[in-house]
Amino acid sequence: MPVTPYHVGPGALLKAIAPRAISLTALPDWEAAFERLFEMLRLGGRFVLFDVYAAERTTETRAVELVARADLSREAWRPLEARCADFSREILPANPKTFGGDLYVASGTKAGGRESAPLEREVG
Repeated sequence: MPVTPYHVGPGALLKAIAPRAISLTALPDWEAAFERLFEMLRLGGRFVLFDVYAAERTTETRAVELVARADLSREAWRPLEARCADFSREILPANPKTFGGDLYVASGTKAGGRESAPLEREVG
């Protein structure tokens, strides 16, 4: 079976992953989903997460959670932060009332590729 944008065969390693269709806050088993996606990412590949986080519960937060079947209190960037030395997270300029919380983009590079070679030499 040929690899298409919608099918990745077993053992495939991806150069970059940017979950776009659905946020991790909307997945019931989001931690397992993150683990599987990160596992598929090749060494030196970039993971980009675009999601929503609500530190405070508002009427808008509850409405978005109900419609999206999401949990906006999840700190879905934490597993990425724990695995990437170059982790970054930026709150985007958007009205939290529109999205039920703060829109953010988080990213990091999976250690082990050419981009992280100096780190490997220091550790090893």
